[in-house]
Amino acid sequence: MGMESKNRIVIVSCVFPPEPLVSARISEAIAERLSKDMDVVVLCPAPTRPVGRLWSRDTSEYLNYEVVTLDSYTCPESKIFGRFKESYSFGKAVARYVSDNHDSIKAIYANTHPTFGQYLLLKAAEKYDIPCIVHIQDLYPESLTSKLGIIGRAANEMLVKFDARHMRKARKLIAISGDMKTALAMTRNYSPDNIEVIYNWQDERKFLKHRGPTDSGGKFTFMFLGNINPTANIPTVIHAFGRLGNKDSRLIIAGSGAEKPKCMEIASSYPESEIIFRDVLPDEVPSVQSQADVLLLPLLKGISRTAMPSKLPAYMFSAKPVLACVEADSDVGRAITESECGWISEPEDITALSKIMEKCIGTPRRQLLEMGDKGKAFGIKKFSTEVNLGKICNLIKNLSDGSENIITG
Repeated sequence: MGMESKNRIVIVSCVFPPEPLVSARISEAIAERLSKDMDVVVLCPAPTRPVGRLWSRDTSEYLNYEVVTLDSYTCPESKIFGRFKESYSFGKAVARYVSDNHDSIKAIYANTHPTFGQYLLLKAAEKYDIPCIVHIQDLYPESLTSKLGIIGRAANEMLVKFDARHMRKARKLIAISGDMKTALAMTRNYSPDNIEVIYNWQDERKFLKHRGPTDSGGKFTFMFLGNINPTANIPTVIHAFGRLGNKDSRLIIAGSGAEKPKCMEIASSYPESEIIFRDVLPDEVPSVQSQADVLLLPLLKGISRTAMPSKLPAYMFSAKPVLACVEADSDVGRAITESECGWISEPEDITALSKIMEKCIGTPRRQLLEMGDKGKAFGIKKFSTEVNLGKICNLIKNLSDGSENIITG
């Protein structure tokens, strides 16, 4: 491979299909699109997400790109030290690949583990003068240290400085929201001109054919569908719904995650309320969401200021009103206000959320349909595959051929 000129685009992805995660789907879509006219290789670890699922990655089917499963440590469980080890191990494996194949690599797109995973990749890319784009899905380490109290605050400054030093080695950063771009520029001293805002997308075609009934079994249906993790703030939803005491409504919590057992225990304290937990496969998401009257997007305080959850586009494409527990001046809050597709409740405010749920139940069906249609139109304009996948692939192509303007200093 050392005899070849630089002609290959490398996609570094810390998750990849068959893992049913947003980042995996994004990397796959980029690989498929770029491989139509470019030489593409995907570097990824063995598939392990979500925890408890055993996958085998079959690459025998015809692909226009190569998938290389690197031999690195994996930690699907949400354990701090295990995740650090995973990040370091995958970063080392990627750096080794870059070192061994640098003569053929034209550019790198990375959606990889934060901290060590990004650092080791960017260090190798800088050594061989390979332009690298890093896709930031979460503001890290802040998302970790904010949960650790005094210890977290002490570690945050050191880890942010470490992150800032290596992040500036990237030619471009991709942020998933405008608020995240602002935070990255301020805390990493990174030129905002080199940060592109590209929203995580959903394949709208899968959702648009599932309009579904607005009246499910005669009961008004609230639904959350997604990963039941700490940031999803499902306990607030359960408490708020439980306080309603409305016999003509129900709450469906669809998905899995580390917080599911805890949430099921909380739900058991409201025996008079109909609270249903169910698993859902990726292919079932559109049809399951179509059964809702209102879709719920609850987040912990501050989370919406640095991220645009991928479930918001999915919710909008389902043409259902959205009730979000987010800051009104966040990107999520502004999207809901601008599209007129739902309601906003302050994060972690059980009383306020319960009152808005009551308001939702009293909203005429015709108005719910209108709100859903407004959200769908807004989602197609802002969050569609064609718009955002096109942006990201053009960015990679322009950087690889040297036509992308880079602000230095």
